[in-house]
Amino acid sequence: MNVLGRFAVAFLLCVFAPPGHAENHALLVGVSNYPTLPAMSLYGPANDVELMRTVLLRKGFAAGNVQALADGVKGAGDPTRASILKALDGIVAKARAGDFVMLFFAGHGSQQPQDRAAEAVAQLSEFGLTA
Repeated sequence: MNVLGRFAVAFLLCVFAPPGHAENHALLVGVSNYPTLPAMSLYGPANDVELMRTVLLRKGFAAGNVQALADGVKGAGDPTRASILKALDGIVAKARAGDFVMLFFAGHGSQQPQDRAAEAVAQLSEFGLTA
């Protein structure tokens, strides 16, 4: 399931909620270091993730439902594509209808260089089409 699909499932879990006990889930992602782009390294994302975690815990989020993936944050996992997708899958598996799911991202947005033909094929495949 692609990233958009993961967000769609999380959104639907929140929208079509029967009455009952709702839980809060959060994935906090902070990317400070961009090894292939040294001029883009940041100092703020690690701090942003730590501050957001503190706020969420004070607002009643269970510590076990707040996952951090951030370089430079003690106890957090690495913010790699693979770890982010795995964390999103974990939230989708854990969250139930009526739960609140939050995704927080701090860092630069960038696109990795890719062959245009390969990118077009990848986009087609996301829609179930082939080239």
